[in-house]
Amino acid sequence: MQFRHLPLSMASILCVSTALVMQNSAEAATTEDLALAPTAQTLTARLVAPATSERAFQLEVFADPSAPMGVGNLSSASWTDPHTGAVTTVDAAVGADNIARFQIMAWKSIAVTVAYGAATTQLAVDVAPPRVPIKAPSNAPLQQLAYRTNLDPPAIGAGANSTVMMLSAQRRASMIGRSWHRGCISLNSLREVQVNYWGVDGYRHRGILIANAAVAPSIRKAFTSMHKVGYRFRSMHPVDVYGKNVISIGANDYASMAAGNTSIFNCRYQVTKERSRIWSPHATGRALDINPWENPYLARGAILPNRWWFDTRASSPLVIRGASPVTKILRANGWRWGAWFKDYQHFDYRG
Repeated sequence: MQFRHLPLSMASILCVSTALVMQNSAEAATTEDLALAPTAQTLTARLVAPATSERAFQLEVFADPSAPMGVGNLSSASWTDPHTGAVTTVDAAVGADNIARFQIMAWKSIAVTVAYGAATTQLAVDVAPPRVPIKAPSNAPLQQLAYRTNLDPPAIGAGANSTVMMLSAQRRASMIGRSWHRGCISLNSLREVQVNYWGVDGYRHRGILIANAAVAPSIRKAFTSMHKVGYRFRSMHPVDVYGKNVISIGANDYASMAAGNTSIFNCRYQVTKERSRIWSPHATGRALDINPWENPYLARGAILPNRWWFDTRASSPLVIRGASPVTKILRANGWRWGAWFKDYQHFDYRG
């Protein structure tokens, strides 16, 4: 502001008036900012009841009564999926009792971060499996550390929810040079069977089996029945995960057995008979290995993947016997158990 051509006294009055206006405006702005600024809250988060996988559970958030949250205002809760890394955020309005209630569903344990205004708090939620995990006998051998955790993804939908599909370009790329190579049956003659299954850890997982198109319907039906009776698996994914067999053609079946992985197709020679080049029935996608860690194979000069379970045939829901539900289900769907040649993990399709 300029004061040219004004008498000195009038300029002074304007300066004083302007200063007072600016001071009053500053005070008003400060007062308004204080009125709009949220009071710092101390948040507390708690579970109403223990959390269980695939079931909605309620999480409550409230603030100290001395600085309550505003009724009707929104609070947010966010967490990261431990398998996919995807972040989920949900909002909930604060109720008249100064509590915001969230309905959350998670597959496995998560850390939930709750926010209201600038205040945040975090709660570690232990999401228990729907069924009790299966524990091995105390004197049983331990698997390698890398194989003790099931990394298969969560189940999709209710029940077995099985599907059969052609091999995708991505699936073919992962198989070539591992479970499939030149001289094997056509990739077009194989199918990808996806099915939910109950894991040894008590959680439901999504499994993948690569099978011959001719047996895929039988596999789908049998594994749907296994899900219904609650039969458990250590893992269920294509053997390509374990890389190429370092001593011969095909994917590394030795590692797949050591992991206790259930699988079907692997274009390879018979285990321990690689030099003789005797083809395995798995090369046609018409043979199935189930929970091999607990159901070893008496191969030529070796017992794989471990001797303890072979010698003891210890009591475990994973040990396959003639009267086991899994044996009865597969037999009813055209599969023969390999116990007659001491391959307890093995089934082959007879139609």
